[in-house]
Amino acid sequence: MSMSRRTINQNRREYEIMLAYMVNKYPSTFFPSGVPPRALKIGILHDIIADNPDVPKRQIRRFVGSYTRKNRYLRALVDNVFRIKLDGTVDAPVHVDNKTFAAAMLAGRKAEAKAAA
Repeated sequence: MSMSRRTINQNRREYEIMLAYMVNKYPSTFFPSGVPPRALKIGILHDIIADNPDVPKRQIRRFVGSYTRKNRYLRALVDNVFRIKLDGTVDAPVHVDNKTFAAAMLAGRKAEAKAAA
């Protein structure tokens, strides 16, 4: 197995472990794979870090970064009207610029996939 393949598998495993942790700790905010996510509050990373002092900051940052770059999360930005806090309550509307950016990212990824096929 090549080093890059092993690293990809390690990253995927770390993501799945953190997702399970987040789903367990914040069931109104994070959802298992296959369940559409909701748009997260801007700055939620800092809330998660503050609420989890025993979890390495780097690990939380990597998880939140991966979570928010996934296509399913980008679709949540396009589809959802409001962002949510850690407790699942409504925070603020998803700004039109965020919706536009997410839609453009999804369109670009779709075009790349089509070109590669």
